[in-house]
Amino acid sequence: MDIKTGSLNEELIDLYTHQLRLYTRAYEKIKGVKVSSAFLLSLADKREYEVDIREEKIEETLVEFRNFVEEVESNGYL
Repeated sequence: MDIKTGSLNEELIDLYTHQLRLYTRAYEKIKGVKVSSAFLLSLADKREYEVDIREEKIEETLVEFRNFVEEVESNGYL
């Protein structure tokens, strides 16, 4: 669960969804366990949003992240 203090709109939910998928993969690798569910919790909205952490969705996020890192590196930012 990732707790956010502010309100969440669709753009933020999408952003945090990718973030939570990366956290999910990291946790699974570090702890050697499979995460069964993940949620965003908005304290301001008093609402919980389930995040799709199926393997294919995590893989899509990882590809996007790798592409981002390659772009940053190729532009000399790292």
